[in-house]
Amino acid sequence: MLENISQKNSRIETKILIKSSNYYGIMDSIKNSNKRFREIYHPRYINNIYFDSYNFQSYHQNLNGDLNKRKIRIRWY
Repeated sequence: MLENISQKNSRIETKILIKSSNYYGIMDSIKNSNKRFREIYHPRYINNIYFDSYNFQSYHQNLNGDLNKRKIRIRWY
C-alpha cells in the first residue's frame, strides 16, 4: 500500500541564497544558523534517477516554481 509521506511526516524546506563558494564557510553558516538544522538520519548514500516527459514538463514546472508539480523518480539507499 502506498502512503503519502508528506501527510504522515511534516517536512520543511528552507532555501537560502549563498554568495560564497567556500564549502566550509557554508557548512559553518548552516550549523550556526538559528533555523535549527539537524541531521535526522544516519550518514548514507541516496541514489536517484529522475524521469521527465519529452517536452521537459517537470523541468519547466520546477523552473516556474509550480507548487503542484510531479516529480517521478526511482530512489534507493
